[in-house]
Amino acid sequence: MPHKIIEFHTRKRVIDIVPGFLVEMAAVPPSLPLNHEARRLYDDRSIDVPNVNGSLWIWVRHPKIKGWVAQVVFVAGDKSVLCDNFHIDYRYRCMGVAATLCDFAADYFELPVHPSYDDPTPKPQFGADRLKRSSS
Repeated sequence: MPHKIIEFHTRKRVIDIVPGFLVEMAAVPPSLPLNHEARRLYDDRSIDVPNVNGSLWIWVRHPKIKGWVAQVVFVAGDKSVLCDNFHIDYRYRCMGVAATLCDFAADYFELPVHPSYDDPTPKPQFGADRLKRSSS
């Protein structure tokens, strides 16, 4: 049975999700009230995929630089977790950040992660295909 987010909560300066980086995370339930103050930053109405078990909004920062290294929104449907939005700064690609975040989301929701709504290819194959393309 998938883990469903029931209450809104945040975690700041988490260091155990992506080793060597600082992570901020917000867990947003699918039924966040319209007047909830968190809607200013985490408005799940912007999510384009089925959102029945909630969403994780994650930001990754390198401890020695300003700005974000990665930003992602994972959305849990009935049978899988989808990446609604995923951005990694080009300087930090192919360093395992995306794979680590996908693994975290899969463990958190207890569901497999797919890279996008349109591409149901499982995450490990998605990553392997990207590495093949980048090395050619």
